[in-house]
Amino acid sequence: MIHCQKKCLLRIYRDIRFSPNKEPYKKNYGIAFDVKGYGPTTPSYYLHLEPGNCFFGAGFWMPESRVVKGIREEIDYSGEEFLEIINDKAYKSIFALSKEDTLKKAPKGYEIDHPMIDYLKLKSFISVYPLKEEDFYREDIVNKLKNAFITIQPFILFLRKALSQ
Repeated sequence: MIHCQKKCLLRIYRDIRFSPNKEPYKKNYGIAFDVKGYGPTTPSYYLHLEPGNCFFGAGFWMPESRVVKGIREEIDYSGEEFLEIINDKAYKSIFALSKEDTLKKAPKGYEIDHPMIDYLKLKSFISVYPLKEEDFYREDIVNKLKNAFITIQPFILFLRKALSQ
């Protein structure tokens, strides 16, 4: 069962107060949810629909510092398990770990030569499955997304474990 504490469907209007772009509406439609209740301390699933930029994502996007610290500690302690998950053949055939949001230097408490430094420097922990707009007009989209949910489950469980300690 999927839970949404407030809303799963993200707003379509933009906060234009501090943005140079004064267009009032977003060009995308987003849906964020999790089986444990969508919120800042649970990894979530996200479906992004936008012309030319559709994707399914899972994990933590820009989590609070306490969450980042817990995930980094779990990667440090269970690095082999983390690598098994993100290097799994099924995972790699669908998802890619986003490395767009990273620190320039090693995070506090970790050396720059740490074997997992590339993952410890991440500020967001997201797996992304790019989709084409046309995919949503095909009957097999349900099976594609179902397969993606099954495949991403070990990644989600790893993130949940990191926060349960």
